[in-house]
Amino acid sequence: MFATPLFVIAALAAGTDTLRLTVGSPEVDLSGMLPHVARVTVERLIDGEWQSVVQWTNTLEVADSRARPVHRWTTIGQRAASTNQPPTWELYQTFDAKSIAPLGLRRTLAGGGSLQLAFDGPRIHGTQRAGDGTETPVNIELSQAAFPASASDLVPMAVRLEEGMVMTAPVWQFGMPDAETRVFTVLGKRDVTVEGTTWNAWAVEERAVRNGGLTFIGTWYIVEEPPYMVYAEVVGPGGVQQRMSEVLVENS
Repeated sequence: MFATPLFVIAALAAGTDTLRLTVGSPEVDLSGMLPHVARVTVERLIDGEWQSVVQWTNTLEVADSRARPVHRWTTIGQRAASTNQPPTWELYQTFDAKSIAPLGLRRTLAGGGSLQLAFDGPRIHGTQRAGDGTETPVNIELSQAAFPASASDLVPMAVRLEEGMVMTAPVWQFGMPDAETRVFTVLGKRDVTVEGTTWNAWAVEERAVRNGGLTFIGTWYIVEEPPYMVYAEVVGPGGVQQRMSEVLVENS
């Protein structure tokens, strides 16, 4: 599952077969993504059995900010996929609709902690608040502007998908020391069934360039209509295997 395909190694070595993306690359264009509401369920392999551990709802609003087309994502999550529990976090993110450049982020936790960030290319500033109300200023300058690591599957969605295609892109999220290069490989079309619906989806593998090698992040299954990412197999915290399924919420 985690072995690096030989054609990926060859493409990276040759360079000419790899699409090397940066924030603002003309090949990246997500402006055609449609507004929608979708539910994501995360299952973790625990003692040999798949168990639901987290569920959240993603809502995409397509809007304008000072005449700039933007995507506003609202994510509301809760533990153990239980609708009887209050949300454990709320996350609001704004991206440039075409380039996926992050513009703003606000996250609140049930325990009272929060994080608010504004992005200006590689420069990031904002405030982090602990549960006791203590505030700490955030001032970060990355080596380069980066795509959001928490939504890295948006990168291949915004570029043409062809079997065998390899692309690299810098990603970052709060807590990472700097932008990190990710390698996306289009494996081809695969049938995957999610909650009774079978999709013929593009399978896209994601790996991180670390310590001179490639570390497996996950495999995304992507379609060209909402909810776009329908299924994923990823490595979670501590190397635990996880799988994610995403379905549209009715009347969204």
